Amino acid sequence: MASCVKDGHFYPFMIFPVLEKNEQRMIELNFVDDVLQDRYKDHVSRSYHFSAIKRVNNGLEPDEFVIEFSNSKFSFKSVVQGQRDFIVAII
Repeated sequence: MASCVKDGHFYPFMIFPVLEKNEQRMIELNFVDDVLQDRYKDHVSRSYHFSAIKRVNNGLEPDEFVIEFSNSKFSFKSVVQGQRDFIVAII
């Protein structure tokens, strides 16, 4: 993250460890195909195109963020402290 903030370059893929309802998940941002993938234990995956994302907001709790789509929303909590603001900014 430090190099991204320093030189302003995004990398083709970014992966973030997050929690959803106390389950560890991984959010992968694929900037090549413009896809967000939500992975759980290497076999369950939800995939969304960036254009389907309506908004991304900070949550009420520390390190919590909410990804909204037209018909649903998902609340996540970043595992790495302070990473929420970075995730919200790039999505």
